[in-house]
Amino acid sequence: MSGQQDDIQALKYAIKSQGFCRPCNYVDGPVERMDKYFTYLTQLFFFNQKDFRKLLKELSVLLRKPSTELGWALRGYFSYLKKDYKDAASSFLEAIVLAPENLDNWLDYAFALRHLGFYEASLKIIFYTKKIMKVARTGPIRTRKARLKRDLKV
Repeated sequence: MSGQQDDIQALKYAIKSQGFCRPCNYVDGPVERMDKYFTYLTQLFFFNQKDFRKLLKELSVLLRKPSTELGWALRGYFSYLKKDYKDAASSFLEAIVLAPENLDNWLDYAFALRHLGFYEASLKIIFYTKKIMKVARTGPIRTRKARLKRDLKV
């Protein structure tokens, strides 16, 4: 099996696996993206569109209704790269609800919101992430998304 096929298989496993703990940036950690999958997707998107489309097709069933934080984040990332910013924003928000400590999801959400015209909310996320994270970490998961949207006015 080629290295790319190994990466695709590992990615499929990670999307489905509830116990998968992906490397992520925490607010007090380094700024660079820690997750190799997102770097890999970006490289495919910009340098090998054929393989990017093939990967998207292979993962499309898994990303229709993800059940993990990684699945939602990947769906958002694919949507963002395809310039579907509405789906990207809603997918990143789902990822945030499941893993509010992951700074990558917050920044990706902020950039998607910016493309949708929510400039103030985007800046609020970028500059006040620690304060906003408190909302995302407290209370039942089912109410977190609504509270975040209300507080950010999106």
